[in-house]
Amino acid sequence: VHAKAGGASRGGPPIAAIALVVLSLVGGAAAWLLLPGDPRESTDSPTATATETGSTSAAQKPPPSLDKVPSHLRVLPDVTDARVTAASKGLTSADAVFAALAKARAEGRIAARTDRDDYQGAPRAAADLAGALVGEAAPKAGPLEMASLAGALLRAAGVSDVSYGVDPSAPRSATAIHARRYVVRAAAGAWTDPTTGKPVDAAGVKPLDDAGWLANVLAWRAMGAIVALDSDTASEAANYARRLAPDDPVMAFVSGQTKLAGGLVDMGLSEMGAAASQHADAETWLLLGSSAMQVEQPFKARSYLVKSAEKDPTSPEPHVLLAQLTLDRLGLTPKDQRETLIAEANGHLERAAGIDPDAAGIRPLQAQMAVMAEELDRAEELLAEEVAKHPELGHAWTMYGEFLKARGKLDEALETMKQAVDGGAVVPDLLVTYGRLLAESGSLAEAKGVLERALAAAPETPELRPMVAQVKKALG
Repeated sequence: VHAKAGGASRGGPPIAAIALVVLSLVGGAAAWLLLPGDPRESTDSPTATATETGSTSAAQKPPPSLDKVPSHLRVLPDVTDARVTAASKGLTSADAVFAALAKARAEGRIAARTDRDDYQGAPRAAADLAGALVGEAAPKAGPLEMASLAGALLRAAGVSDVSYGVDPSAPRSATAIHARRYVVRAAAGAWTDPTTGKPVDAAGVKPLDDAGWLANVLAWRAMGAIVALDSDTASEAANYARRLAPDDPVMAFVSGQTKLAGGLVDMGLSEMGAAASQHADAETWLLLGSSAMQVEQPFKARSYLVKSAEKDPTSPEPHVLLAQLTLDRLGLTPKDQRETLIAEANGHLERAAGIDPDAAGIRPLQAQMAVMAEELDRAEELLAEEVAKHPELGHAWTMYGEFLKARGKLDEALETMKQAVDGGAVVPDLLVTYGRLLAESGSLAEAKGVLERALAAAPETPELRPMVAQVKKALG
């Protein structure tokens, strides 16, 4: 495959213009796998604190360590309010609560956070999720949020002695908080996974006291703050999480991620690496590799990704990221040496496809190379295949829509964006792209609505307010 810079397609826009779209968007492939991700939605969460509700019991006084945590960080997601109470109607036992939650999850009424970078709004309050049990729409929920909802519902059902724990046997959860399996116990009952409603082996469960539960809540809050670009909250929450659970490698990993997000690259990678040196699995090295890519540390990234591939030969993801890492070097490589890099990237993608031909990220990288070879129709086919195989990935739809627009296919781009929004693959980047394309097409009223929706979800995005203002001005 030959990379031809600056050529022109037959009668279409310059290759360089389309390549810029693909390179800039495919360059975010690592972000599909880790942070930074989509900015946080605003949520209306209860304001009870750990000292008011007790995370494992109705204790009158918090443990001494909790006194060191500022009250604004002691807000817990497992509060029982009117919405939770209404949702608990008819749930008269712990078994009924767990069965209702498992059914809601299985039926898609409480969708899982499927992406590693999906911490938007985390941790969501039980009240924001409880409506799913009575037929209302609910946002996505991760493992900690499902455990919080279970705890709140159990209390609403009259169970006062609720305990939380962690099941360390969950796959790929040595240092990755998104992969943690949180379990809940009512009184002296069995430890239960609230996402499945099934009991787990009690011998392997690590119970969490009030301090341990709050540490996990704060770690999720730190990750939510990172995607909301709120580095101060992320740092503060992660620091207290680590102080509350100093021996938990997950807290050290989260602390390192917040340092990376705050620009402290060496400190962040060092902290994450120290945790990995004691507790590492394939996910640990994958997250480290992806993080190193994000902060432009390619040699460290390659080392970490190779370790991830060695730890789990059944995972295509490190190979996809190794391909991306290789293609990232093209801009710094003399033209006569680029074929070697492209061949290397193709080798990584072939290994990924050999493990799972449908793995996310393969086709966008192949599309990038197709653009370099001026095979624009093939690139478009590959991006269409990606959204067909992974309709849940908002960034994939954004890439496809941007590519269609770059080829002069505005109507098709708009239809693609509408299809993504209607299908629920909504991320702020997609809304921004959709709103901009609507404005370019002259659909200003519709563009205003979409951009305002994006602004509500990601108020910190710098270009959004001027875009909304311009559309409003044009509408008069």
